[in-house]
Amino acid sequence: MAEHSYDTLFLLVCQVKYQIFMVLFLPAATCQGRENLLYYSLVITMIYICDNCRFLFSRAAEPEQCPDCGKYTVRRASRGEQQEYQARLRGDASGPTARENPYDDPAFFIKYAQMDRSRQGLPAAGEWHVLEPLLPPFGGQRVLDLGCGYGWHCRYAADHGAAQVIGTDISRRMLQTAQERNAAPVIEYRCAAMEDLIFPDSSFDVVLSSLALHYVCDFAALAERISRWLRPGGTFLFSVEHPVFTAHGSQEWVYDDQGQILHFPVDRYYSEGSREAVFLGEKVTKYHRTLTTYLETLLRCGFTLRHVVEPQPAADMLDIPGMRDELRRPMMLIVSAVRERADGGASAAVGRNV
Repeated sequence: MAEHSYDTLFLLVCQVKYQIFMVLFLPAATCQGRENLLYYSLVITMIYICDNCRFLFSRAAEPEQCPDCGKYTVRRASRGEQQEYQARLRGDASGPTARENPYDDPAFFIKYAQMDRSRQGLPAAGEWHVLEPLLPPFGGQRVLDLGCGYGWHCRYAADHGAAQVIGTDISRRMLQTAQERNAAPVIEYRCAAMEDLIFPDSSFDVVLSSLALHYVCDFAALAERISRWLRPGGTFLFSVEHPVFTAHGSQEWVYDDQGQILHFPVDRYYSEGSREAVFLGEKVTKYHRTLTTYLETLLRCGFTLRHVVEPQPAADMLDIPGMRDELRRPMMLIVSAVRERADGGASAAVGRNV
């Protein structure tokens, strides 16, 4: 929080200097001079960007290395990138850094709150019977939950002995509910888009994410950062909507004239990118990736794959209306991976019951 406040104050001072500079000198400048003044205005603002991880930051002196990824790919930010940085500091949801966040919309949030998994927690989640056995031992571990929502997984980790749990979510409404229902002394909830998070290397033993990564545009950049945030041998366990489910975009069955399900559409599978879907009656933007992209990205980022699971509904849920239809196509994908150690090995403790 202190660093964020410093950046905000620093940017404000730089903006004042920039405006004074431009008012006094720009009108009298030649065309070539204006180009030079624009160049020096970027020096005054001192906002930089890393071309490797796209991290935007401000500094009083020009840095050599990116403070996030450590690579020597830093340059001064362009005017558009400066505007992006300013929007981020303002928290401007309409700016260039806007992230997909339907959960703070009151109408959407009310509908989400009525779902069984929202009211009853983890046992009501259709994939929980598959996900739980894949969870690593939490005793004494440092845990990060990306897109933590109501905090159910955070509370589970805390109840099973985690030493530290950080749950992050872009939705303030979700985090307010998490604080009310799933608070614990070792849990800290933070409101932030996962793409904007910064942690030192080897900060965590376990990184979790439940049905959130399909809202992220650049999965590769995030996976690379997660690899650094994890200690060698640490576990990355996540669930996403299955690529078969996200490919077409509509995420709706095709029905006949009598309202009976014919099939589920799969189209544009290899055309990755954004999809406009309807979830709980509201339009949301999700990002489709192939199964190859998910898995190969992890391998390139130094992970060893442990489990790849396409969960089916539990047998005791099949009498719930519509649940048997979920056996006709995969809706979710669960992946467990371990960050490789320096010696090329991986931790053996990747699941408690597997």
